[in-house]
Amino acid sequence: TCRSGFEYYQGWCVHYTNSASSYQDAINECQRVGEHAPSIHNQKDLDFWRNSVSNLNNVNIYHFWTDAYCQSNGQQYVWKDGTPMDYLGPNGELRSCQVGYGYHIHPEGFELYDYGIGAYSLCAYPADRIDYPTTIEPSTLEPSTPEPTSIDVTADYCTCEPNSIYLDIVFITDVSADMTSKTVGDATATIQSTLYGLTFGTGLFQSNVAAIAFADTVQTVRSFGGFRSVNDINTFSLPYLGGKASKMADAIKQASLMISSNGRSFTRGVIVLLSKSFNQLDAVNIEEAAEAFKDDGGIFITIDYAKGAGINGLQYIASPGYHISDASSKPELNAEMLYAFCDANCFCPDGLYPYDVVNEKGRELPMGCYHVADVPAVYDAAEQNFFPLKARYWLGLKRNCRDFEWADGADDKFTYWAPGNPIAGQDCVYGQQQTGFNSPWFSAPCTDPLKYSMTYACQLRPCDSEYDCW
Repeated sequence: TCRSGFEYYQGWCVHYTNSASSYQDAINECQRVGEHAPSIHNQKDLDFWRNSVSNLNNVNIYHFWTDAYCQSNGQQYVWKDGTPMDYLGPNGELRSCQVGYGYHIHPEGFELYDYGIGAYSLCAYPADRIDYPTTIEPSTLEPSTPEPTSIDVTADYCTCEPNSIYLDIVFITDVSADMTSKTVGDATATIQSTLYGLTFGTGLFQSNVAAIAFADTVQTVRSFGGFRSVNDINTFSLPYLGGKASKMADAIKQASLMISSNGRSFTRGVIVLLSKSFNQLDAVNIEEAAEAFKDDGGIFITIDYAKGAGINGLQYIASPGYHISDASSKPELNAEMLYAFCDANCFCPDGLYPYDVVNEKGRELPMGCYHVADVPAVYDAAEQNFFPLKARYWLGLKRNCRDFEWADGADDKFTYWAPGNPIAGQDCVYGQQQTGFNSPWFSAPCTDPLKYSMTYACQLRPCDSEYDCW
């Protein structure tokens, strides 16, 4: 039998929507019901699912989204369900992807569409799959240390729409003899290619961009407001100054000051440093300038033009996961930079605290921001590691008639009841760490004065390039 919300279809349990939606909305719908869109691993799979679209419960949904997604232009598509990309389509369609485009399945096969073009959401799992219960019985509650699992942050939040990124960005480029005039020209072209993907301005979902060059002096090439149109991008050119790259620290300080005085309280500042050298004699000043900027909430990206693994100093001053090495050999460097901007644009507003996880690039991104929203839901044992040690804390779980429901509306089956719980008549739930990292759940009266002495946190979605959290 299939779970509630799914219907049986030829060995599969299938859930689908009654209206078309964008790619991201379709992915979100499958996440809501705890499954994925079907992945395609051979021609037989493709034929099965393209025939299904007109046979489901006599409803013709015609097109539905696959969840194949593109990490960077020119790479293979990747299945979000984690299965291998071992079938590239009848004509190799999945071999080389395009950011912002995905595939619909329809009766004729599948076809490339912009993420904004509507198609139905179809989510499925094998009907013979065994879903083992996650409720821990009293006899099995032993001290243990749950390991946090890898989470695809972008699947939930931190969406990437480059043309709606809202950041204050300063490009700092080394234009000394260490870079050579050719590399400075390459850096100019990379910045131009990246800027074509952004929307300029000072409003929400717009980026304000400036550019600085340095060698043994620091020169402002474009101030904030200097990029407003395609013509401004086309006429942008970095000077080649030659000489020594002795003013990196001063350039970082100048960029930090430009961002802090820009007056956009709802944005995050980003410095992008393009170089192929690092002055060890001035390392302390460079590192202090970079750390001060990061301590203020900024993201520091380093684009390393040195061959191979790159320069340790540039990697050290970058925010975790934001060092891009061997830049001169990357034909899609501008796409990597746009993805970095998207990740930088995923942050919590002032006064809120992030629940950070590390994505595949090593970047810490918030799965949620905590203060004034829903009391937290816990979907796996590892998430409990982020709650207070030993303190009792309220969960967003409350009894509704016979069942318990999460305050955020999630339909997740994970539970972690302590022995003897839940208790009839006590409809609210709190967690408390016991031995090791075990944090079992306990029943409590919702109206008891005890509630005023418990820790609590509240979670909401972080800001990203598609979501205004202010």
